[in-house]
Amino acid sequence: LSDGKNEMLKSINYSKEYQSELMQYFNNRFEKLYFINTPLVPQDIKIKRHRPKSFFSQLQATNQLTSTFINFDANKNRLIDISKLVYTYDGVHYTSEGHEKIYEEIMKELNL
Repeated sequence: LSDGKNEMLKSINYSKEYQSELMQYFNNRFEKLYFINTPLVPQDIKIKRHRPKSFFSQLQATNQLTSTFINFDANKNRLIDISKLVYTYDGVHYTSEGHEKIYEEIMKELNL
């Protein structure tokens, strides 16, 4: 952490049954669902603050879960793909240019 302390990173693995129940719940309530994936930051990115290897593999896992949700009903569920927009100064937060690029992708997908 920025104060020099360490924090254990954790992740949640959702069962296939839970994923299906969740998507059924949302698909029954909404006409269209939009999902935004996460940029795939390369492990060799030059940033001031070190990120553990698990950080990078979790980005992949997050996008895989997003893909699962999209594929649940590809006619209703839409992906706003920002996985290649790696405009970050620390691997997590976006630069001003990154915010602008992500905004453009959202607006393009929403046809606004």
